Amino acid sequence: MYMASVKKSQIGRTSASERATIFVGQEHGRLFRAIASLERRDITELARLMLDERAQSAGLSPVAPSLPAPQLGPEARERIKEILRSDEGNDRLSLSLGSDYIELLAQMAKLERRSKSALVRLMIDERAQAMGLEPAEVVL
Repeated sequence: MYMASVKKSQIGRTSASERATIFVGQEHGRLFRAIASLERRDITELARLMLDERAQSAGLSPVAPSLPAPQLGPEARERIKEILRSDEGNDRLSLSLGSDYIELLAQMAKLERRSKSALVRLMIDERAQAMGLEPAEVVL
């Protein structure tokens, strides 16, 4: 078996590789949760905008838009609040949410590239260890 030939000094480096893989998985999970949150917020805000339009046409004051705390940071929250205050809020909201989707997808693509790099490094480490050499450091 492979692990039987691993020296005690090499175990720390192998576990670093495993930790790197776990970290990449956790980052994927965080990005997927942010996308799901964005989808829920998109539906909620569009429904609120439709209710506001109906209320205004009936002579009532519109519902004040209040967003759930987004996971994308304070600048995204402020940008969406600013969009909701504008006249063409519905169209601009869709554009803003679309740009946030693109940003999240770009982060996921970057993470996948990093993940592949870590996996390639792991394979190189295994081959190096099989040849009796020291493994490369795994740094994300």
